[in-house]
Amino acid sequence: MVAGSHALTTRSREIAELAERALGDAIADETGADDPQQRIVAAQLASVYRVLFAEGGARVLAGQDGDEVRGALAAAARRAFDLGGYCVRARTAAPR
Repeated sequence: MVAGSHALTTRSREIAELAERALGDAIADETGADDPQQRIVAAQLASVYRVLFAEGGARVLAGQDGDEVRGALAAAARRAFDLGGYCVRARTAAPR
C-alpha cells in the first residue's frame, strides 16, 4: 500500500530521516563529539533497519516460514550491527 502511494512513500522517508537524525544526535551525545562520524554511523544503522525490514516483508510475502525469516534476519542483523565496539559504554560493576 505504501509503495503505491507517493504521499505515503514521501512521509515514510521523512519519518525515517527524522529517526536517523535523532539517532545521530543521541550518538553525538554519548560520544561527546559532534562530527560526521556520528551521522555516518546513524545512517548505516538506519539503512540496515530499512534493508532488514524490506527483506523480512519480501520473505513473508513469498511464503517463507516465520521461524526461517526470523533466523535469517537475526543472523544478518548480528553481522550488520557488529561495529567493532564503536560507541559501546564500558560496563560498570553492579552496586553491592
